[in-house]
Amino acid sequence: MSKPAHLLVPGTQGAGGCFDALSLPGARTALVVGEVAGQGIHAAATMGQVRTAVQTLVALDLEPDEFLARLNDTATRLARERAALPADDPLRRQPLTATCVYAVYDPLNRTCSIARADHPSPVLVHPDGTTEIVDLPNGPPLGSADGAPFAKTTVSLAEGSVLAFYTTSLVSALSSNGPADLDSLRRLLIRGRRPLQDICHDAANRLGTMPPQAMRSSSLSAPATSPPTGSPHGTWTSGQKPWARLGRARDVGLPRGESTTRPRIQPN
Repeated sequence: MSKPAHLLVPGTQGAGGCFDALSLPGARTALVVGEVAGQGIHAAATMGQVRTAVQTLVALDLEPDEFLARLNDTATRLARERAALPADDPLRRQPLTATCVYAVYDPLNRTCSIARADHPSPVLVHPDGTTEIVDLPNGPPLGSADGAPFAKTTVSLAEGSVLAFYTTSLVSALSSNGPADLDSLRRLLIRGRRPLQDICHDAANRLGTMPPQAMRSSSLSAPATSPPTGSPHGTWTSGQKPWARLGRARDVGLPRGESTTRPRIQPN
């Protein structure tokens, strides 16, 4: 995957969207985009709590559906703590809910596993310029106590594809036909083969024409698939038992800090 391009445009109507792109073992990348409810400093505090939980859970290397289940548990606990605040505390009256989409991209298999919590599905731009909305089962928003499970979907991505994650606020700001209209975003994504950051700059220019009082913070994250640099994996045959091979791999060539799930062993 090429380096993702990001856009975060602050608005006057609340904390709005947030995003992260974090490295995982085996050359994989975790991508997360979310949007919190509420306005002002209290929404910003909620976003900070959610992002802290996200970064902690990413380190556990969970599948996307399990990741969202754990994140929802954390959000529900934080909501209970907020509800227990004194009656005169303004934070008690602010909801603690958020939407989120979490994806793990594997460049070796060129697949992306995705799950979402009441967040819009990403837009997939194929190498031929056609676009589609990735068909993903929806889950409850973070902080929900209804106990509904989250579902993971794995999609295959052709080399040169672009997968755009975004917030509802971004679509609402770009669209002249209401929040459900994705045509403006899709047209923005398919304007020729341009660097990803140029697409984000165009979106920022469009948002810059909106009246400030109508804006919530909006975010766009657009990674593109590309072949890994060099050879990130290899095949090594050993007559030893499987559990002994990893120890041997560390001895003969696995760089310190590399994942042992996909050792980079150079052939003789």
